[in-house]
Amino acid sequence: MKKIISVVVPVFRNRDTLCKTFEGVFAVYQEKFPALCLEVVFVDDGSDDGSWEELCRLNAQYPQEVSIVKLSRNFGQVSA
Repeated sequence: MKKIISVVVPVFRNRDTLCKTFEGVFAVYQEKFPALCLEVVFVDDGSDDGSWEELCRLNAQYPQEVSIVKLSRNFGQVSA
């Protein structure tokens, strides 16, 4: 069983940068950690800019690598 590297990304009004963020993390993973499995957990901290919909698209496109969590309201970056 492969070990998993997990990256947790708090999200608050970041719709326009989510895809680039994932692509950057994925590129580093492929280059530096190909023997591991990758899990990127995006935590939407109450965004109101369409970030959740963008995260749903990323999750549909990369279901093995992308997990998404939606908080009920903005709790702050540390809590997310």
